[in-house]
Amino acid sequence: VTLNKKYIQARDFTCGIVRVQDSTGYWGCINLKGSPVVPFEYTKIQKFSENRAFAYNKNEELCLISVSGVIIKKFNQYSFAYPFKNGYSIVGTHDEKYVLINEHGNEVSPHFDGSIEYTDFSGEFKIIENGLEGYYKVLTKLFIKPQFEKIMEVQNDCLQIEVQGIGKVTVDFDGRPFLDGN
Repeated sequence: VTLNKKYIQARDFTCGIVRVQDSTGYWGCINLKGSPVVPFEYTKIQKFSENRAFAYNKNEELCLISVSGVIIKKFNQYSFAYPFKNGYSIVGTHDEKYVLINEHGNEVSPHFDGSIEYTDFSGEFKIIENGLEGYYKVLTKLFIKPQFEKIMEVQNDCLQIEVQGIGKVTVDFDGRPFLDGN
């Protein structure tokens, strides 16, 4: 893509479009032909993922936008958001809590005091609070409070955790160890 001189700078090419800043200082997006597809009305547009991005409008409201420039949802309760991964985004509230939203911008988890991290499994997240790990699964709403040093694996009815000085231990969701039948 060759940029027109009216654009000051450009950022990554993703989802078939390029984020560009025009001479007024606002951000929008153009396609490969150089035609605008997202209007130049944002103070910041984050990288697109899964055909969506978070942007801040002129009023500094966080907005979820599509690659065609449609505003999917405006948010006044969130201060920042991470890109989508497997249909979910981690967002931060103004009162320093974290929550998960789906591709429509709807909350799909409780608000967590600790931080949230993506896992390798769709809809499953690690919750970290005060250095301890917990777990949240969107579809079943399974919430395991942060209480473990390190969660290695989550299964249907138990967890594999790492215990310092002992190694890998199997426990139930409340942290009670499973006893070997021998």
